[in-house]
Amino acid sequence: MLDKVIILGCERCRQLGVRMRFAPIQDLVAINRERSRQEHPDWRPILPIFDPDCSDLRDDNVFALIGRNADGEDVVTQAARFLDWNGTNFKKEAESLRLFYRRPLDRAGEDESVTVTATMAKSITGRVVFTGAHWVRPDYRGKDLTRITPRIAKAVALQRWRPIDMACTIMAKDVFDRRIARKAGYYNHEWTVDLKNTPTGTFPAALLWAWPADIIVDLERFLETL
Repeated sequence: MLDKVIILGCERCRQLGVRMRFAPIQDLVAINRERSRQEHPDWRPILPIFDPDCSDLRDDNVFALIGRNADGEDVVTQAARFLDWNGTNFKKEAESLRLFYRRPLDRAGEDESVTVTATMAKSITGRVVFTGAHWVRPDYRGKDLTRITPRIAKAVALQRWRPIDMACTIMAKDVFDRRIARKAGYYNHEWTVDLKNTPTGTFPAALLWAWPADIIVDLERFLETL
């Protein structure tokens, strides 16, 4: 079933004029930085968890998906990261900034902090997949890519890092208010993860999560809609 999600999801992207490919995480970071240089008003810098300059990223614990149009332009990105949190949990890793940095004391900015009041954060532990870095170029929004690419990423993550105990992410309130979480297949949320003076900015975020069984059900429903 997971193979089918990946194959048919990528085929649907092709029908929308986008060819998906696996890419080095550095390529995704480069796209993010180029968008930042262009000062797009809709652009938020990438979370440090997906930046190899900040975090311990290797071929076996992260992957990036990048979609290009017929002109070779990057129009969609998506990533997922595996985290071995046996003996710890989301709240501890986020508030210590280990979620973002390999050496928080060396890399964290002045007055940078993350405060987690979402009670579920203590239960996100074990073998965890963190998804994110999702972006769709404005002229490609409304074409279903926000529904497709996060599910391709979850299917790849379940294949690559099975078994997993949980998938999770955080989503800024302004994005969450546009109902993007449900479009991306996250149906559980709790407030709040407060980011302060991070490279991504200062804002409140929702904690989103999904258990593996729920991901499978969602992917099966996704296939039915294709």
